[in-house]
Amino acid sequence: MTSYTGTYRHFPTRVFVGAVAVVCVAMAVSAISSYTSMIELRNLYLEDRAHEISAILTERLRGPDRLDPDAWRPVIDETLQSGSYPWLKYVALIEPNGQTLTTGGRQSDDLYLYETAVRTPRWGRQGGGRFGPPGLPQEHDSDQRARLNLRIGIDPSSAEFITRQTYLHVGVSALAIFALCVLGYFFVRTLRSFLELQAEQESQRRLAALGRLSATLAHEIRNPLGAIKGLTQVAQERLPPDHDTQEMMTTVVTEAERLERLVTDLLAFARPRPINSVELDLKELVAGVAEGLRSQAAEKKIEFKLPDPDPPASVRADPDGLRQVFLNILLNAIEASPRTPPST
Repeated sequence: MTSYTGTYRHFPTRVFVGAVAVVCVAMAVSAISSYTSMIELRNLYLEDRAHEISAILTERLRGPDRLDPDAWRPVIDETLQSGSYPWLKYVALIEPNGQTLTTGGRQSDDLYLYETAVRTPRWGRQGGGRFGPPGLPQEHDSDQRARLNLRIGIDPSSAEFITRQTYLHVGVSALAIFALCVLGYFFVRTLRSFLELQAEQESQRRLAALGRLSATLAHEIRNPLGAIKGLTQVAQERLPPDHDTQEMMTTVVTEAERLERLVTDLLAFARPRPINSVELDLKELVAGVAEGLRSQAAEKKIEFKLPDPDPPASVRADPDGLRQVFLNILLNAIEASPRTPPST
């Protein structure tokens, strides 16, 4: 798992994602609400047209003729065939119990059906309908119930423009939600990459500062360490080989050499160099390292014996870096080995 520091660790990524989610949900709710409203508007539009036809038909029939099915038939046929209302497809006069008295046009399942009550006029005249003798107006009972119902079928394609606008609005909203999600995703990815790069640069700056400090300390340590090692070796040469302090001076020289290697490693860490990969023979490389450590190994009666691999072992690597690896391994093995009879 990658560990981020600095700004990224405190950046409210979840808050941003939550905000995008809230906006998307709000847009979805708005689209659904608009869709519902547009469907209601479509139904009101069709209902208004049906109400218009109902008013036209009832206006042409007055008085008791409104309750006469035979009087309705020519009016219905004339209205359907006039061509003024191409979206009018079906008209029927039915009784409250559902029995059809007269029809015009053709009913189908895809029509928008509107049904309204047919009432006789509140004010009529005495006599027998439209062609009866005129008389004084009579007021009918205000609680009179409708005896017939008028069913009108409207072609819903007449409101197709509202349906198209509804689908267009829903489609645009869905596309906007998708685009917002995609943009939010790429924005988060870009921001994460930027903050990771910023954290990496901060880490590199810290490592560079640590490297400079390590180089300064290494130089300051190497100089007195070289003096300690050199003076100890001079003292060893001036004293007899069987002197009591020879063993202690040897220990001092050995530890000074170990510290020198640590300082060298520290400088290598502080000042990394480019890697030069070449094809290497491992036996030859290890043999060279062992030859350089033969004198130190002899002090602890250690002998190096290298087998002959078949086929020859080769590897592609940086020669200096790999040589340093084997050098550290062999030196650690020599230092950890006790003074015993010859070992390999």
